[in-house]
Amino acid sequence: MSTKGSSRSLIAARPQLPVGALVSVVAVVVISGCSPSTEPKKAELAASSDPAEGAADAVKSPAPILAKAPEEEAERAPEEPAVKPSEGSLPPVDARMAKALAEALRSVEDGSAARAAAEGLAELEAQRMPEYLTTALKDYARAAPEQRSMVVSREIGTEDGQKAWDSACAGGIVVFQEVAVAAPEAKAGILFERCNLGRFGLFDAEAAASADPSALLLATMAADHLQSNSSMSEDEGYAITKLTVPPGDGGESDR
Repeated sequence: MSTKGSSRSLIAARPQLPVGALVSVVAVVVISGCSPSTEPKKAELAASSDPAEGAADAVKSPAPILAKAPEEEAERAPEEPAVKPSEGSLPPVDARMAKALAEALRSVEDGSAARAAAEGLAELEAQRMPEYLTTALKDYARAAPEQRSMVVSREIGTEDGQKAWDSACAGGIVVFQEVAVAAPEAKAGILFERCNLGRFGLFDAEAAASADPSALLLATMAADHLQSNSSMSEDEGYAITKLTVPPGDGGESDR
């Protein structure tokens, strides 16, 4: 936020409207097979006319084993794969793409890391994050330093954005107001403390204090969206932390 006017863009908000819930219907088709029963031959039924002989035959011929011992079943039963953090209520993440993004970000210079992470996450999460959030990520990556706060606030100020922010940060719109009037060097610290960002296990207070506030805001919403849906992989978490790296190109956190 290069000027006081652009800082106040964080307080812009629209009235919230009820949001309809989407209902997912999953059809499960169970195919069961059964072996045709074989009708005993009449000659075999007539053969056992003597009760004594029938009893003797029963002793000589042990009953067939209908069920395997529990221990044997346990040994042969395939192990259930552990549920991974990325297997939640959202469409599955492209694991190869997520890994490639994380590896690429490890070699990106710190000054470009936040913008590269925003661009990469917008593409990776196109089907897993709401449109306002992927748009904000793309706009942040492409905007000039003095415009980043404005483009992020514009998307977060939508109806869906406000609702998501209330979920991501308990302080809600009040935190926006506090950040808008705070000194540039104090904004990120306010976000970390008032939104309890330590709960994600991704950010620490020292790193967050030097982050671009707009990027930290995006990181907060991205982390909350994926974690609340039990759908964050390790590589996605790493990419989100890269949003908190100072931009180093004249952004607000450098002033």
